[in-house]
Amino acid sequence: NKLKTSNAQVIAAKENILFHLGVQQFDKKNYPGAIANLTEALAVTSRRPSLVQIYFWRGESYYRAGEYAKAESDFNTYQDDPRSSRDANFHLSYYDLAYCKFISRDYKQSLLAFMRFAGGEHEAMSPTYIDALIRIGDCYYMTRDFINAHKYYAQVVAKGKAGSDYAEYQIAFIYGLQKNYRGKITELNKLIENFPTSNYAANAYYEIGRSYIIIEQYDKAIETYNALIKKYPNSEFTRKAALEIGLAYSNTSNKKEALTAYKQVVNSYPGSSEAKVAMENIENLYVDQSDAEGYVSYRRSLGKSTDITSVMEDSLVYTTAEKVYLNGKLPEAATLFSNYLSKYCPQGNYCIKATYYLADSYMQQQKTDEALSNYKKLTEIQGNPYMEQALAQCASITYDKKDYAASLNYFKTMEATTS
Repeated sequence: NKLKTSNAQVIAAKENILFHLGVQQFDKKNYPGAIANLTEALAVTSRRPSLVQIYFWRGESYYRAGEYAKAESDFNTYQDDPRSSRDANFHLSYYDLAYCKFISRDYKQSLLAFMRFAGGEHEAMSPTYIDALIRIGDCYYMTRDFINAHKYYAQVVAKGKAGSDYAEYQIAFIYGLQKNYRGKITELNKLIENFPTSNYAANAYYEIGRSYIIIEQYDKAIETYNALIKKYPNSEFTRKAALEIGLAYSNTSNKKEALTAYKQVVNSYPGSSEAKVAMENIENLYVDQSDAEGYVSYRRSLGKSTDITSVMEDSLVYTTAEKVYLNGKLPEAATLFSNYLSKYCPQGNYCIKATYYLADSYMQQQKTDEALSNYKKLTEIQGNPYMEQALAQCASITYDKKDYAASLNYFKTMEATTS
């Protein structure tokens, strides 16, 4: 920096020294240092630098430092200079530029750059060439050109090199997006067979199971999920598979096995999002079986961390009975409402509603004595929303029983209440 001169040879020497210092810093992975040296090399002269490679290496440094827009600018400047076509890194610059575009999600321009690189690459088995083929497939995939994406992924699979498992996985996913689930299953099975140690193997098992669920082959889905759990017990997909087993059993109306599967999720993966979903499904299964108290007992068996409050218990037991009532299962509903009233009332939050629905359940079954008994209880509770209906029913039932005095009394009370 102390050297001030307009001598062209000295300027060129200084530029060359700073350039090589920058490349040395790049080799040491000191990318900020490399950028500083290369930027200084460009500042040596106000004219075009004598070394066009400076832009390439600064672009590489910016890329490694995560400054992709600046890297892209330098690669473009490098390629626009006619001298760069004679440089050893000219061809590679398209590969680097393609990644800048890819990261910024400009898939159309990224595709063009990867194509330019792949078209001039003579090493058909080189890692960069195979990677370029993968990214070309990805660019087509992201722009939903699945035919061409499949074509390039298939080229990678045929080479059998690093990245082939990913390409196989992407082909399977394309089949899934095209709703060809059997094709997806076939490709994923190839991945598992050809690349058993692949990072995508566990995911492949999970996606096979999901595909079987979609085409309603639930037994095969369960078999696949169990294989995943056994082979990859620590995979993130294992928890998901365990949850899906419960879903598969539910879809076959095997509620007992579904309940067992969901409980296994809760026991094996406590605190996970899958355990939370499993617990919700366990509640629904118990409610569907009109066994709210069975669910309450199960929750309490898990300990304080999943304890159920008295308010939750009260609500659950009542809503279970109400659901049965609304489904028209009147004898069962009457039993559940009676159990609720005997266990949770008068402190419960739904005592009045439960009494009304119990009376109505009996009335619809033509059990008028039991209905009358419960309607009477409602007439004794001032301000309840079912007062008018209860008085009307009491008046009608007692009239039919020829207890005219009682019937008249109920009618008069109803008239006074509604006036």
